[in-house]
Amino acid sequence: ARGAPITAIARAATKLDIVVVGTDRRIFTAAWDRNVANQAWQGWWPVGGGMAAHGTAVAIAARSPNHLDLAVVGTDGGLYTAAWEPTVANGAWRGWWRIGEGIAAPGTECALLARTASSLDGFCIGQDGFVYTFCWDAALAGGAWRG
Repeated sequence: ARGAPITAIARAATKLDIVVVGTDRRIFTAAWDRNVANQAWQGWWPVGGGMAAHGTAVAIAARSPNHLDLAVVGTDGGLYTAAWEPTVANGAWRGWWRIGEGIAAPGTECALLARTASSLDGFCIGQDGFVYTFCWDAALAGGAWRG
């Protein structure tokens, strides 16, 4: 989308991924792999039925070279995540999962990072102006998001 922020990540020295919100508020990804398609970029693929708040960026984290996670503020102000692995769901994106009941401040974006291959931490600004955190750890709370 014209003027939309693009988020990028290198999940390995030979693999790059980008994500953006389209003019229709749907979320799209594209990928580059030095060893695929004569090094040409591939995409734009829609990420499930996810829709983002107007003008927001999508946070992206790589827990491994073959696992991506996204976090975004939805059109309702809620926080949502999606995940991708080539060996799960036939390589399709899975999600969007709502994180708690919190509502983000209008125009805010999320930050997302992977500390390990089995944990994620995210941050955003709530409607009250405070910074909030949300986290996921495969070994805690039955693998549910917390925060």
